[in-house]
Amino acid sequence: MGVALVLGYASARIYHRYRNLYFLGMAHAAVGFLLFLLIPDSISRHLNVGPAWFKR
Repeated sequence: MGVALVLGYASARIYHRYRNLYFLGMAHAAVGFLLFLLIPDSISRHLNVGPAWFKR
C-alpha cells in the first residue's frame, strides 16, 4: 500500500505536468515487473488480486 500511495502521487504529478499516458503506462509495467521480481511470493502471494487471491 505504501508503494501504491507514493507512486500514485508521483504518477499524478507527472501526468499533470506532461500529459503523457504512454510514459505512465510504461512506468506502471516496469514497477509491476520489478515488484514481481523483488518481493517474495510468501509476502505477495504471487501478486494475485481479487477472486484469484481467495483460491489459495
